Amino acid sequence: MRSRISLALALTTCLGAISAGCDGNGGPVLVPDSGPTPIDSGPPPVDGFVPDTVRPSVTETSPEQGASGVAPSTTIVVTFSEEMNETAGTVSVRAGAETREVDLAWSDDSTTLTITPRAALPSEARVTVTLEDDFADVAGNTLALPYVLVFELGDTDPPVVASSDPAQGATDLSARVDALTITFDEQMDNSVGTLALSGGAGTIGTLEWLDGRTLRAPLSGLAYGTTYRIALTGFTDGAGNALDASVYLDEGAIEITTGADEDAPQVADSVPSEGQVNVALRGTPSIVIVFDEPMSTTVGTATLRAGGLETVLSGTWSDGGRRLTMPVAGRLYPDAPHSVVLAGFVDVAGNALDTTTYLGDGALDFDTGADATVPIVVFSYPNEGSAIADHQLARVEIAFDRAMDQEAVETVRVDDGEAPFDANVTWNLAGTRAYVDVSEQMYSGRSYSLDLRAFVDLNGDPVNPDAPYLGNGVLEFQTRRPRGEQCRDELRAGEATSTLPSGGYEWVIAPASVTLVDNGSACHYAGAPSAQISPDALVRYRKTTAAGSAGGRYLHVRAATPSSGDRVTLAVYRDACGEAAEAGDDARVTCQWDRYVWDQYLDVGAGDYYVWTALTGGRLLDEPITVTIEEVDTVPVGESCANPYTADPALPVYTAPSAPGGEHVWTIPANTHGSVDMDDSWPGDSGISCDPDQVQGVDYVIRIDKTSNDSLVSVVPEATASGNEFHVEVLDACDPRLATTRSLLCEARFQASGNQLTAPRRLTFGGPAGPYYLWVAQDMQRTDLQPSRIRVQEFADTTGSSCANAIRIEPNVTTPVTPTSPARLDVPSCMQGGNWTSDSRLTDGITWYRLTTTDVATVVHTLQAGTPATAGAIAVVDAASGRELTCGTDAREVPGLALMPAGRDVCIAVRNDSNVGGLQIASFPYAGVMGNATDLGVLPPINETNGNLISMAGDTWLAATPTTLYLGLSSTVITAPRSGGTRAAVLTSQSSALGRAGLSIGEALFSLDDALSGSSGRLYRLVNPAGTWQTTPEPWDATVTWPARMFSAMTFDGTSLLVSNDYSATVPVVIRRFSPTAPADSTSLGNVGGSAQRDIVGLAADETWIYFAGGRQAATDWELGVFRVRRSELTTMTPQRIAPIPLDVSRNSSGAITDVAQAPMAVDSTVAATYLYVRGGDGHVHVIRDPGGTTPIYLGPISPYGRDGDRGMAYDPAGPSIFLFETETRTQGNFVRLD
Repeated sequence: MRSRISLALALTTCLGAISAGCDGNGGPVLVPDSGPTPIDSGPPPVDGFVPDTVRPSVTETSPEQGASGVAPSTTIVVTFSEEMNETAGTVSVRAGAETREVDLAWSDDSTTLTITPRAALPSEARVTVTLEDDFADVAGNTLALPYVLVFELGDTDPPVVASSDPAQGATDLSARVDALTITFDEQMDNSVGTLALSGGAGTIGTLEWLDGRTLRAPLSGLAYGTTYRIALTGFTDGAGNALDASVYLDEGAIEITTGADEDAPQVADSVPSEGQVNVALRGTPSIVIVFDEPMSTTVGTATLRAGGLETVLSGTWSDGGRRLTMPVAGRLYPDAPHSVVLAGFVDVAGNALDTTTYLGDGALDFDTGADATVPIVVFSYPNEGSAIADHQLARVEIAFDRAMDQEAVETVRVDDGEAPFDANVTWNLAGTRAYVDVSEQMYSGRSYSLDLRAFVDLNGDPVNPDAPYLGNGVLEFQTRRPRGEQCRDELRAGEATSTLPSGGYEWVIAPASVTLVDNGSACHYAGAPSAQISPDALVRYRKTTAAGSAGGRYLHVRAATPSSGDRVTLAVYRDACGEAAEAGDDARVTCQWDRYVWDQYLDVGAGDYYVWTALTGGRLLDEPITVTIEEVDTVPVGESCANPYTADPALPVYTAPSAPGGEHVWTIPANTHGSVDMDDSWPGDSGISCDPDQVQGVDYVIRIDKTSNDSLVSVVPEATASGNEFHVEVLDACDPRLATTRSLLCEARFQASGNQLTAPRRLTFGGPAGPYYLWVAQDMQRTDLQPSRIRVQEFADTTGSSCANAIRIEPNVTTPVTPTSPARLDVPSCMQGGNWTSDSRLTDGITWYRLTTTDVATVVHTLQAGTPATAGAIAVVDAASGRELTCGTDAREVPGLALMPAGRDVCIAVRNDSNVGGLQIASFPYAGVMGNATDLGVLPPINETNGNLISMAGDTWLAATPTTLYLGLSSTVITAPRSGGTRAAVLTSQSSALGRAGLSIGEALFSLDDALSGSSGRLYRLVNPAGTWQTTPEPWDATVTWPARMFSAMTFDGTSLLVSNDYSATVPVVIRRFSPTAPADSTSLGNVGGSAQRDIVGLAADETWIYFAGGRQAATDWELGVFRVRRSELTTMTPQRIAPIPLDVSRNSSGAITDVAQAPMAVDSTVAATYLYVRGGDGHVHVIRDPGGTTPIYLGPISPYGRDGDRGMAYDPAGPSIFLFETETRTQGNFVRLD
């Protein structure tokens, strides 16, 4: 960024009647810039000058207009159609009704404005950004109308428990409490989370979500006088934010305490059962009473009343005082009422028996009956003929008129006409009630029947099938109509809103029709624009035909929301209900996130398909979702491997070559396709392989028929209109999911931006004759398919087209070259960008050369061919492995370098349009760090508040102690074991102490503050020699008076700490020395000689020389690179530049350098350096051989790891090794060791 302006922006209020930019209610009107407004064209041109009278416009924003689920920490980026006047323009930003303070920064070309809120925006707020019409281009033309950008923020706030019943900390509870109900403060992901009970006896039953935020946990078997903890684990809200366990809970748990036993005991069961009729005399030798808790066995009287007599019964106790058995042989009367009166019974705590529960009147009542009658069913639950039974029913209960033979029937068939099953049967103690276990097996919207005719009584008599309750001996009932809420409650064809002409169905999921999130965020991917998901709905479709590729039909599934507001997610599973099913991952057919319309064509066979859908970006299902499912004979052309685009003249999108050997052209309009077919199951591993984010959107495929074994094929993808990025990849088989499919070329991020289209890029592949498949995919799932044009041409192969077919050259000589190969095979990393501005410049082929090394270090410089001077883009590649060794855009000063044993072949790739006229090869001995990279496997730290990953990007320095790596960021330090293989941690400190430089001496860690003002407090020790982190850093310069300049560089010369500063007209560059063992005043080594010396941003030293990276003033600009000066001549010697290593600089609007980014340096020996290592502005580590010698040799970069902005480097002489922090291979940051 070139300029940065801090603003406290006031809200612009809309007043009065309707006017431009306001609605009738005083709110903003969402009016995108409509483009140029006709104005007076003014006087005629003078001397051929045509004045700019075209108004600027907003061409792109991030977030996009109407986006939802945006991260509250987002920065707002607005792109204009042309260069703008940075001093003009008023911005206001509102979150809800609150005006926010922001900082503004313009891009170097003044076309992009970045708006950064000074504080994170509130979660789930509606944000309105207004750019007033006083924004002007450099010619003074203003916006036609104010531009208003509106988007909604996502949910990053963790959920909390709002309440519970019993409440947290509740005491003196009854041990009979049968459930814990927990209410959260927001919609939860109802598919995750567990509870664990500890502290004493007891169990937690199956959890049940009563609605999206209320959870019921059945409790049983609790003990009295016991403190229990119910721990909550794994709960997240619908956006995936982990539960904040610090609110309401006690260290993540609900703690409850049962009191002393004051509950009256109850009768739980009996033989005969209460109210039983037709009790058989022969089958009732004893009366059995079962209590729900241990009873006192010394008190209580049971009196039998029958036939007008009263008899006190005696009995025996068992089961720990819970079971009382009383013989009654010869005391029961036939066909007579009986009652057993229970009086005086108490539990072991002395509580009197509850005579109402179960008994009703304090007595066990039953009637004996004639043994000659057959049994009948007198009652059931669900009722016979019910049409509203719950599919979540755990058991079916059947009551008989007498005791039944409990061993006669162990299972009963439960038949729903689709998937009948055998259910286990259990009984009450008396055998009068049968319980059929149907838990987790019932479905909504089905008719069920249980044939009870096999049940017999104790005489062996079967159930009377003609008895009135059943009528036929079969219990029949229906479950309620499906709502699509969850598995076993899925919507089916019978619930469809309408039938399609194809025979398929359409369902409209009404707002608020479901309340639970059951399938979770299965399709959500890291970095998605929206993380929040609404309650989800489920549709099941039964496909009876074979797959389309097997002669059957294709399954077309479409999910859509209105083209505004929230987007929709779509997941389809085959023969498994969802992600939580046993085969969930394997059964997932497609899983897509965050579009207004998903339109998937699936080549799948017969089976049951479960289609989950929900809204993204909001907590509520507040908009309808329309789901359509049908079977079709063909898929649209270009949609998938089932019907790719071909060179068929009948296709409207295809244009045949105008002459033999010419180009085949496919022109694909916008929004032609709406599905993801290449990688149709997210998360997957079959998408565009070079997509750096591994997230792709809608795609299409073209079949390319190669006619010759010896030819090459050129592919030129073009973005034909402004829009989002897309990627391309060519495969040797259409289906990327096949293990045998190979990628032949892949390039990411084609884009047309604003009114200036990025020129096409030429890609090349070779191989045997036959079909190849070009996939084109959008960069993001939510973006629509952008219009594109694909140009394909087959041509003859020539020498120089690839490393394998390279032009042979000799080492240690200068070889004139004329790179003219039309091919772009094995494109090196630094040649993949598209920086060309017209189709006529499609001369970006790559020509390959090959040589055999004669020493360890092979250095390659380029020679310019003609004028004007242009960058000499080359790459150096290990011919045997294909590993890229170095790659740069200008090898005239920054050479290519190959470090490998003599006798190995290396290849040199030269971009044709880089104006290279020769290759200068030199070889040298080398015994330094070879650049062999090892990924240390350090994972980003986790934010303990919300569970999100913390980015490690934005490093300023890296230090390595014998045990630990420390990475300095702007306000924190990231730390990890030196051995890696773990997750990094965050250390907090005084942010002003972290600065631009840090280094270690043993286990001690020092940092250098980069303050611009203030006379003291620049040098700190963060870690003491024992390796202890000091939250309050220890000042190491308490008595030093510092000048008002930034100190950016620090080193250890084996004895002392050396620091240096940036230059100003009043403050020259000076080297200061500090003791590493105790805080003290500094010693000045003197000013660096030469009045032209400017900023020092890297520092190293041995006994003879001080080496530094920075710049010095030349005739028209700064001379940048690495310099040296003798310590003995520090103040008098003009520093010598020993290597033009690239540095990262900032320039003002006039092009003058205003700042140079730090460039860490290290020598292999502080006595006499043989190798000097520097982290350049390109993020690569560069090496200089013999930096203190008569002729230092700049060898070049030893490794391609790192990119612009990566700073951290630490040298370990014991290896020798270099530790790097880089963001090229992992955007959140990665630790690498070079050996």
